[in-house]
Amino acid sequence: MKSFRDSNYQVSNARNLLSQVPNRTQKFKPALSTSLVSPKHLTYTAVRFFDAVDSPDPRQVSGAERWFDLFDQDNVQDRIPKRAKEKNSRIRIAVLDTGIDLKNPWIGQKARRIQCWPTDQSCGDTDGHGTHVAYLLLRLAPHAQLRIAKVRKSHMLRDADVEHIAKAIRHFSSDDHNRVDIIHLSFGFPQFHERLRPILTAIRAARENNVLVFAAAGNEGGNKGVFWPAKLYETGDVICVNASDSDGNASGFNPTTAAGTRICTLGEAVPSCERDHQEKTIHRSGTSFATPIAVSIAALVLGFVDNVLARDVPEDFAMLKQRLHTRSGMEKILHNTCVLSEGKRRAGFSYITPWFFLGIEERSRVHIIANELRSIPE
Repeated sequence: MKSFRDSNYQVSNARNLLSQVPNRTQKFKPALSTSLVSPKHLTYTAVRFFDAVDSPDPRQVSGAERWFDLFDQDNVQDRIPKRAKEKNSRIRIAVLDTGIDLKNPWIGQKARRIQCWPTDQSCGDTDGHGTHVAYLLLRLAPHAQLRIAKVRKSHMLRDADVEHIAKAIRHFSSDDHNRVDIIHLSFGFPQFHERLRPILTAIRAARENNVLVFAAAGNEGGNKGVFWPAKLYETGDVICVNASDSDGNASGFNPTTAAGTRICTLGEAVPSCERDHQEKTIHRSGTSFATPIAVSIAALVLGFVDNVLARDVPEDFAMLKQRLHTRSGMEKILHNTCVLSEGKRRAGFSYITPWFFLGIEERSRVHIIANELRSIPE
């Protein structure tokens, strides 16, 4: 994996240091994380908003292709929940990333399922990360509607707009027609800073409005902790997503997380809809690509419970399914119905896939979900 650190420079003179400290009226630039080395030395590090590897190992590429082949099998595709007839009833996912390339041929074919905020012109993607994330969501949650917000221009934290991120989260979790079912966050800050409080407040407001928030854990392995806002899994505000290889083995670049809350899915050599200069598919690795896959699985769960036949559900199902829009409810279903064996962990992680969930017979699936949700506080 590439390091989150792209460059380092030290300011050893106290006078120079003071000249670089922003005053209270200056706009916050989250690109710079600081750590005190000594009273006269401060290290500034240019940090990536997310980390990605564009040239994975060929074995990882082959494994990821097999993973997608499993998803494309008829016995999986035939069980994907049908699209809701009413457009307003379809699952909606907000993606806060580098935007989307609407001129990409594959993306262009799905244009009816995409809405940019505030305008198409404001969401152009010059980086590729946001387009990759959108592709995965469109591909693996085939009936979901995407809402795209461009919150940064590139990989670098200096390009992140904290106020715009908070505004987008508020917009997509409001009580009006703009509200989505899931907000997808593939980015992360090394740690919480008071200047990030607008994002924290917005995420907690989203939670209060029963909007699910998924966030990528980060890719620094044991060298760093879980990045923020994924670290908010500790307070129950978000669902934190880790990466795995195509066989469900947790990736070595996952950060250390608390036992019992660890979800992982494919995040190594994940294919995109983009091509390199040799016209070969670009594959990337990172928890920021596992996150849209986990969100897609959650969207399939929501789509299933919204479209299941009335004759197949318990009397209290309409009330119970509302709990799926809470972090605890969705996390419990992912842990216990989207894995190979109920309640089983793979090296401490719940490895989730679409076919594990869709492979359960429909009536059994309904009653398993209902029983799991009954244990969630109202």
